[in-house]
Order: sequence, then structure tokens, then C-alpha cells
Amino acid sequence: MNMQAPKSFQKEDRRPKVLGVTKDGVKILRPKFPPKSFTERELREAVAKALETLPAKSA
Repeated sequence: MNMQAPKSFQKEDRRPKVLGVTKDGVKILRPKFPPKSFTERELREAVAKALETLPAKSA
């Protein structure tokens, strides 16, 4: 007998989308709300530039 809940009752996946991962394993997550003062493209460019220019800090 199948005791699985119908799809209408299953919880949706609420995990944030991962935009990228740094060299040291830090995940860059998509914001929950849309940005108000910059575009998503500008955000991606800023992250890419930061990853190119800044060395990873060791703890």
C-alpha cells in the first residue's frame, strides 16, 4: 500500500538557489527578494570580479 502524500500536500523546495561557489567552498546564494538598487547582472559581474581579484583567506 502506498502511504506517500499526494503531490498537492508535499512541501515545496524552499532552499535558496546557489549562484556560485568560491574556491574555499563558500556558496553564493540568490537573494530571497529582488534587488532594489542593482540588477542581477550587475550582482553577477561584481561577484565574478571579486573572485578574480581577491585571494581566498585562510583561517
